[in-house]
Amino acid sequence: MRVSQANGRPRQVLYRKGQPCADVSIVRNGWAFRFAITASGRRQILSFLLPGDLFSTSAVFGDRMHFSVQALTDVAYCGFNREDLQRLIFADPKVSRTFADVCSEQEAFSDDRIIDLGTRSAEERIGRLIIELMARLDRRGQVHDNMFHFPLKQQHLADALGLTQVHVNRVLRRLRESRIMELSNGVLKIFNTSAIRKLADMR
Repeated sequence: MRVSQANGRPRQVLYRKGQPCADVSIVRNGWAFRFAITASGRRQILSFLLPGDLFSTSAVFGDRMHFSVQALTDVAYCGFNREDLQRLIFADPKVSRTFADVCSEQEAFSDDRIIDLGTRSAEERIGRLIIELMARLDRRGQVHDNMFHFPLKQQHLADALGLTQVHVNRVLRRLRESRIMELSNGVLKIFNTSAIRKLADMR
């Protein structure tokens, strides 16, 4: 299978909405995010991409995506030839099941975010996103003593969760003062896991 390699710098757009793409891209190292820009120029972050994540499962079967992708940190990513990847998925039942699991997980994350934006408070939205990212990073062995690298700025959280930066700042300050969690110098530390799960309305 043909594989290409590429790198991106922080804030660099790795893919622009509607741009033809011959390959299916996967993040190898670093963080990126999928986003859309409204007609008024406002940004909506759709999801955060971590090592091992596809830019989109839809790219396996289509050569254009409905969103853009931007590097959040230094990023290394690789591209798999679409036709080669399709043949592998259809030929190997294990690969087919793995791909189906990835599609199902992406759909579940998207559904949860819709519920967050439609019905949950700012505290619940922020808490749920932090728990989601912590769980994903933990599966990659990147959480130690409830601490993990967290390069997101308050504006990223605001754009992902439909909040203002001022509101995000207020919630993070309350969480810090309550000794539930603290974000400092790009590292997030959870002091009270049960408290943040309760805050996020997660059983």
